[in-house]
Amino acid sequence: RSRFNAMAYISRLPEEVLAIILESYMADYWARWYPLMNPGRNPYTHSARPYRWIKGVLHVCRQWRRVALYTPRLWTCIAHDRIRQEECLEFLLEYSGAAPLVLRNDDLLRHRYSGYGYAHKHESLEDALHHFRRVETLALTLDKETVALLDKLPGENAKSEEHIVDAPSMRHLLLELKLTRTDNLSSLLRNVNMPGLKSLILYKAPMTLIQRLARSSLTCLDVWFDNNRFSEVEMLDLLDSLPGLQQLYIGCMVLDESAIAPQRTVSLLSLERLHLYSSRTGVIRLLSQLVFPSTTVIELSMEH
Repeated sequence: RSRFNAMAYISRLPEEVLAIILESYMADYWARWYPLMNPGRNPYTHSARPYRWIKGVLHVCRQWRRVALYTPRLWTCIAHDRIRQEECLEFLLEYSGAAPLVLRNDDLLRHRYSGYGYAHKHESLEDALHHFRRVETLALTLDKETVALLDKLPGENAKSEEHIVDAPSMRHLLLELKLTRTDNLSSLLRNVNMPGLKSLILYKAPMTLIQRLARSSLTCLDVWFDNNRFSEVEMLDLLDSLPGLQQLYIGCMVLDESAIAPQRTVSLLSLERLHLYSSRTGVIRLLSQLVFPSTTVIELSMEH
């Protein structure tokens, strides 16, 4: 069988090329069945088995198995609720080497798979977050248990307002809030240093949290507010601090109509796509004060 496999054309490829093909296959599999970044849409639409591709790759032949095991980028996607045993998490962390990690927890299947051998959500999350400096994409559902866990990392000093947590690899951050009080938000998230952040996606978030996490380096901002009212000035100030935005998605925007701001203009000259979901008045008021290229794709959803 080994001789037969060696005669196949794909076996003649250099192992570096085969590794690139496997990385592309893995990325396509996750993007299709378990999308990590899906701006403007519901991010919680996953396949139930995101690691199914592993069996298909490792069981082809010895060469494929050897190349796969020594290609760190194949093992960087960690979905906590889909990990069956602690050994699986250790395997992913070991074979991912020093490559940037994609770290995600979701509560969509938190109860559906209870009793089927899946690792406890917060236990696996705690182990993975010890590699916080390697995290490139972080997607979290923030409930009380997750916030309590984050406050333990990276140490006791993380609870101090003056303590800064470095995340040099962080490029994409997705948070869904399930907290009744946002002042209980983890100090780790309040003080995290993300100089290279490119995408920020927040669901059910207050304006104060968005202002704290937004960085001038952002190219994608996708926010769905918590239906609390905020002033037009706050929104314009936020957008004015993000001149490099290429994609902007705003949902459930409720402007305080009693606080009419003076007319001003905010330039977003790199904007490629704009999606607004709000009341008709809010959409018109915001659009009238934005300057963006004529080639920008605009999607509007207005409530009466």
